[in-house]
Amino acid sequence: MGYGNLGVLYRELGDVEQAQSYLTQAKRIDDEIGNLPGLATDFGNIGLLELKRGRLDLAEEALQKAVEIDRRIGRHEAVVQWTENLAQIRRQRSSATRN
Repeated sequence: MGYGNLGVLYRELGDVEQAQSYLTQAKRIDDEIGNLPGLATDFGNIGLLELKRGRLDLAEEALQKAVEIDRRIGRHEAVVQWTENLAQIRRQRSSATRN
């Protein structure tokens, strides 16, 4: 199991610190070896972790990076997935300003 998968697992278990550690390691490795699909996924997973933490600005920044990379390499389904997550952030911000 790779670092990214472990990060997702820990995120789902609610251990955000451990998740952050594994996701950061995955991103570093994918960046070093030039694995763009992996790097986009890492940014997306970091964005989802930040979303879970309620840190919307950091979530949006990471998800936007995932979208940019996936657009560049033609992973259209992934672009849709990350864009849906970005829409969720915008909905959360919108509902927060209405309350």
